[in-house]
Amino acid sequence: QAMLAQAPRGEPLQSDQGQHPPSCSFSAARRMAPSCVDSEWGRVAVAGSGFLADGYDLYIIGQVERVLAVEFECSNGTLRTDCLTTDEFKAYTSALSSAALFGAVVGQLLFGTLADRLGRRFIFITTACLIIFGSFASACVMESGGGPGMLLTQLVIARGLLGFGIGGEYPLSATICAEGTAPRRRGTLMSVVFANQGLGYLLSAVLMLALSYAEVPNAYMWRIALAFGGIVPMISLYFRMQMHESEDYTKIAAARKAGDKGVDIMLTVRRYAWHLVGTAGNWFLFDIVFYANSLFNAEVTSIIQVGPGGLKSDMLRTLIIVLIMLPGYFVGV
Repeated sequence: QAMLAQAPRGEPLQSDQGQHPPSCSFSAARRMAPSCVDSEWGRVAVAGSGFLADGYDLYIIGQVERVLAVEFECSNGTLRTDCLTTDEFKAYTSALSSAALFGAVVGQLLFGTLADRLGRRFIFITTACLIIFGSFASACVMESGGGPGMLLTQLVIARGLLGFGIGGEYPLSATICAEGTAPRRRGTLMSVVFANQGLGYLLSAVLMLALSYAEVPNAYMWRIALAFGGIVPMISLYFRMQMHESEDYTKIAAARKAGDKGVDIMLTVRRYAWHLVGTAGNWFLFDIVFYANSLFNAEVTSIIQVGPGGLKSDMLRTLIIVLIMLPGYFVGV
């Protein structure tokens, strides 16, 4: 609506003329030039890295819980005298599984709103910083004299903060991709961005499998896995700082500052109400199945007899599930 208000009467909008953001050459990519980051594929890559990190961080916790069970749960044969009973451990893992999801819900609503007011670039940098901090904080939790319960409580808090940042990535990654790509292939490129989530699941499964077969001690395995979730956002952070605000957002911000009522969010919601209901409704149904599979895949796949047993078999089963669902992302693209 802001673009319509800004365009001279009788002249087509820029997006209707088939113009595209500047292309990104290989030499420019090697120099990490800001113009490369603002190109169409540059924005897709930066937005996709956010979904890759989100997929990794959300999927890794189910595998980490299996390692924590071996280390802290009495029924799993741990030698600790202050181990947790099955009921106690389940209470902690229930909170641990839900913490990032609750944080993500709040993050979506808050950062999505702030990005419309303060700009996409600043909020996109903020969410990356939260994910980096949450990942490393999760890996650095300590018992502090309180035993496994204290460690798991700290981990729940750190995962909630991590989820807060992840929640902001969802609306921002989609919006940055949509505003930075040509209309005729916007849907395809947004699908590419979302497909990076599947690569995040694959990365988490491969890393945990490698750590288990490398016989990394349990006390280090889950910390390495959680800390690794901050690596991709750290790399992405540089490129996010090189980005500029999209032309669409700049026009909308200018129209809002000028008092144009045509950019009111409620008008947009009413105009696209059924599109929102259909999209959000499908996403809701998908999430019910997806997150249940992500968080409880160890229990669901426990009947599959594969591998030498123990954690190695758990990680192999997880990898099998990921490999089954991964092609669906790219078929969708």
